[in-house]
Amino acid sequence: MTASMIGVLLGTGVAMLAPSIASAWHFDYRFVQRVGMTDIPLAPGVVFAGSPGSPIRLRIQFGVFDDVASAAPAGGLVGWVVGSITDSISSHNTRTPGRITPFNFAAGGNGTPSGDPFVQITNIDCTLGTQSPAWRNDAFGNPLPVPQPTIRGINTFVSIYEITTTPGTMNYTITAAGNLIAASGWGTVGAPVSPNNNGTPLDPSDDTPGSVTWVPIPLPPQSFLLPPLVLDIVVPSPAAGTLLAWAGALLVVARRRR
Repeated sequence: MTASMIGVLLGTGVAMLAPSIASAWHFDYRFVQRVGMTDIPLAPGVVFAGSPGSPIRLRIQFGVFDDVASAAPAGGLVGWVVGSITDSISSHNTRTPGRITPFNFAAGGNGTPSGDPFVQITNIDCTLGTQSPAWRNDAFGNPLPVPQPTIRGINTFVSIYEITTTPGTMNYTITAAGNLIAASGWGTVGAPVSPNNNGTPLDPSDDTPGSVTWVPIPLPPQSFLLPPLVLDIVVPSPAAGTLLAWAGALLVVARRRR
């Protein structure tokens, strides 16, 4: 969701959840390597060793963090807009899938051009939209407290975009840039509707759920440039390959003699 789209929602009567917060807090961002279900953080400007033809899953993570002057905004991270990812030499990158749910609210925001592989993609809009959590009754038919929105990225990193890069035989860099948006809080759009106890007494399963819709209250965007990830391609020399083969053969012989 872009700032302008959120502004349209705010013009329809959004109730404020939290006041604005001074911008002494800060954003932080990083690349991580995704291996299975594990994220391995990569230090800024790191030289990352890759092998020709071996795909590497990379995720970009963001968060809003406290500092000595103030706490991070209560609404957490909204996302990344006017974003770009740039490869320094050639097109060996694909979106897998690009935007990660739920940071995929805006239509057509997965970057242009839409085709893969890519050298550079721009116009990334990787943001949250509204949230409408279910509002139900308790076991006695009374409305539970109004369900609150899920707040993401406060003093922690959250993955919002993934690509897979497949090295060739030359070193290259990958950089990311754009604007980041945080929220001072979340507000409700329109009037919440309480759940209705119109079914069997003491049986909440047949009650009519209520509804409430939350929208982020955006703070001004801040620009960033993610330090480049340097892909240092490791190409074994023929001599090294021969030595490895001899070492493997000697290890097999040694095991047989035991």
